Amino acid sequence: MIVKKMEQQSGTRRDRKKAKLRAELVEAAISLFKDNGFEKTRIEDIAVAVDVAVATVYNYFSTKQQILVEIVSKTTDDTVPAVLAIVENPPKNPVDAVLSLIKTDFGNLDDKADKKLWRELLASMNRDQENRERIEEIRGRFRGSLRQLIKALVHKRQLAASADIEALVDISYAIYAYHFRQLVCIDRMTTAHTLKLIRRDVKALFSGFLMTV
Repeated sequence: MIVKKMEQQSGTRRDRKKAKLRAELVEAAISLFKDNGFEKTRIEDIAVAVDVAVATVYNYFSTKQQILVEIVSKTTDDTVPAVLAIVENPPKNPVDAVLSLIKTDFGNLDDKADKKLWRELLASMNRDQENRERIEEIRGRFRGSLRQLIKALVHKRQLAASADIEALVDISYAIYAYHFRQLVCIDRMTTAHTLKLIRRDVKALFSGFLMTV
């Protein structure tokens, strides 16, 4: 029993160490992608930044694309608590509720370096077929949150029961995706202005189903 417990503790320490190094590799990659661009950054550069052997990086990520997917997954995971809070207790106005969800996922994208990084990420994600299943799973997380929120709004009678939930999810996501791309691709576009445009579009979408003002 004592030996088994020691083995479990040792395994836990190893897991923590691996998780820490994995996080350090991702953070180094983010910094390098911002400074040098995704295409110009090499696995060797990431290894140097973290002071590990190149082989160590490959033990965690076999390609740069896998690191890219990990970055996108991390940004999504970081918003989970805030997203769940909105879904469980949404604002009374459905437009405010959807906007709050989108705002949480957006964060602040006014920094040009962040915009540059996301342009690199979006371009590479669109080309990446090897990790397509994982990419679509990550994208599906936000769609899933939207679906939960809209169902909750219908259940609370803040949206009409006649609302086509799947259609509202699809179109809300399309609004989100379009404006996100505009925000990251146009340097002069601000997060605040983008959210105003999203509010306009979501309000138009929901206009026939609103039960509250």
